[in-house]
Amino acid sequence: MLARLKYDPFKFFEESPSVYGPLAKRRAKKPFTDHDTKTIKQFVARMRESQQEDGSWGGATSDTVRTLDILRSLNVLKTEKWVARAIDWVIQQHNGPLAYRQGFFALPEDTEYLTPGLLPTGEPISSETSTRHVYGELALAVLLRYSERSRGEVQTALAAMRGLLVGRYSVKGFYCCGACTASMWQVLGTMPQATSPRVINDGMETLKQNRHEDGTWHRFPFYFTLMSLSRLPYAPARREIRYAADRLKRSQRADGGFGQTDREAKTYAAVAALSVL
Repeated sequence: MLARLKYDPFKFFEESPSVYGPLAKRRAKKPFTDHDTKTIKQFVARMRESQQEDGSWGGATSDTVRTLDILRSLNVLKTEKWVARAIDWVIQQHNGPLAYRQGFFALPEDTEYLTPGLLPTGEPISSETSTRHVYGELALAVLLRYSERSRGEVQTALAAMRGLLVGRYSVKGFYCCGACTASMWQVLGTMPQATSPRVINDGMETLKQNRHEDGTWHRFPFYFTLMSLSRLPYAPARREIRYAADRLKRSQRADGGFGQTDREAKTYAAVAALSVL
């Protein structure tokens, strides 16, 4: 499906210092250039140097979770002491005074993300409550990616998420808003395929029912949803990516990238999604 794009998306990253270029190539199973290898080394070194003494980045769950997610995608493992410290910091945010519902990971009280924030793709989140929920779920997802499932805090948060997805406020695998629901899909994507097939199929059906004629989805942030779908190893998720593929073809810019702002993250999300087809 990547070959059907009018422009080569990897051209967009050729001179870019962004680590999303090598990440996109990894998802597409393309070989790294010397520039890619240098970019990765510089990113890892920069993250080590900028990490705070408590193990976080910026003292915020959002920044720390985004960084850990990228590091895990680059196969930087928790055997690295500085990575393990970051994981421990996220664990310590569990069930704090600002945690969402039962057991989700809190955002520190002084963080700017208590106001409506931004998704990792740069798309806006509708409310402060959704911000706390989304980054709580993304925290849980990255901890599962780092094989921290046995931790009691992770088990509590996982049980809470499942409760929300099947509770009275959930409708056919949809909870609260599109961003909240898509963040839950990232958690489910880290788990064995048969764990929650019904709730995933229900969510995909709800997503299908929210299709726009223009190739996007009502209520669901486009690029963040694509990123989440790319992490779900299920045929219904691939079906929705195929639905969005024509929109991506039409909206791609001549330099190979996507979006108007936060273009590196959006281009990575597009490549990640198309790479699973």
